[in-house]
Amino acid sequence: MLPENDKNIDKWFKPARGEIRICYSPDRGYMPDFVVEAENTCYLCEPKRSNRDADEEVQAKSATVKWCEYSSKHATEHGGKPWKYPLIAHDSITE
Repeated sequence: MLPENDKNIDKWFKPARGEIRICYSPDRGYMPDFVVEAENTCYLCEPKRSNRDADEEVQAKSATVKWCEYSSKHATEHGGKPWKYPLIAHDSITE
């Protein structure tokens, strides 16, 4: 993952509530913490603590990886950038 001040980062933002919603069950969904658009790739970024709920995380990760696959296919067919979903260890985040 690129640092925030990397010259290849075009922009980053925190999605508005409901702007990007990825459902992993009929009544549960995931919303990424923030989105980064880099020179060649878009990222749905998710910092995670070590004591997270593993079962829910697995479901959300699986659905988000699938969302990135579909979004990448659509984007690249229409001149856009592929999407990736990095999980970021909370203790690796620095200024």
